[in-house]
Amino acid sequence: MPEVTIVELREQLATWLGKASDAGERVVVTKHGKPIAAVIPYADLRLLQKIEAHMSRLLADAVLSDLKDRAVVELDERQDTTRATGTDG
Repeated sequence: MPEVTIVELREQLATWLGKASDAGERVVVTKHGKPIAAVIPYADLRLLQKIEAHMSRLLADAVLSDLKDRAVVELDERQDTTRATGTDG
């Protein structure tokens, strides 16, 4: 993956944007030799956003499933306690 400094990016912005948009390249932007950002094709950004949304849905589904499982276990335990003690709670 090509790297470009902030100064080089400023001086040749159109070139680097062209590499991302036309050639589909991802470009790492560096400052003092350390990566700080990236210029990526817009299609890659959209794909990343779709992946993040899908992962969020999967996480939410997992949390809801876990909560449902816990509620069922708690209800079963309460029913067992009620039967064993002959009380309501």
